[in-house]
Amino acid sequence: MKSIAGHVRGLILIAAGGILYVGLNWIPIIGPLLVGLFVGYYGKGSVKAAFDRGIASGLAGSVMVAVILFKANVFQTSGSELALTFMFAWILFVWNVVGMLFCGLGGAAGAMAGSLNDLYKTITGRYNHAKPESGDIAYRICPKCGAGNLERAMFCSSCGSALT
Repeated sequence: MKSIAGHVRGLILIAAGGILYVGLNWIPIIGPLLVGLFVGYYGKGSVKAAFDRGIASGLAGSVMVAVILFKANVFQTSGSELALTFMFAWILFVWNVVGMLFCGLGGAAGAMAGSLNDLYKTITGRYNHAKPESGDIAYRICPKCGAGNLERAMFCSSCGSALT
C-alpha cells in the first residue's frame, strides 16, 4: 500500500500540473505535452502511473479553465447567442479532451526520461550523495514492488512505500 506521503506528493503534483495546464493548454499539442512531461518527470513512478497523473492533471486544469470561464460569464444561457455559446462550449470540450490525452502521453514520456536520467546517473556514478566510503553504491529492495532503491532512501522511488 502506498504511503500517505506518497499520495500527498501525487496530489500536489497533479494540482501543480493542473495549474500549468490552465496557462499552457492554449498552445496546441506542445502545451499539454509540456505539462505531462513535468508531471511524469517529477512523479518518479511507472509509465502507466505517469500517464494517469498526466490525464488527471489535464482534467484538473480543464475544470479550472471551465470555472474561470463560467465565473467570467463567457457562457450565455439565453438569447440569440445560445447557439454560438453551445458551439464554443463544444469546441472547448473537444480541445480539452485532446489536451488531456497529450498530457497523458507527455506524462509517460516524462517518466521514461526520468528513468533514463536515473539510469545515467547510476551508471556514471553521479549519485555522489549515495556513495559510501568504499565507492560502492548500496541498494535496498522494496518489499512491496521489488524495485531497487538507494540505501539511504526512506520511501520507494517506484511505488512510494516506506522502506523499513
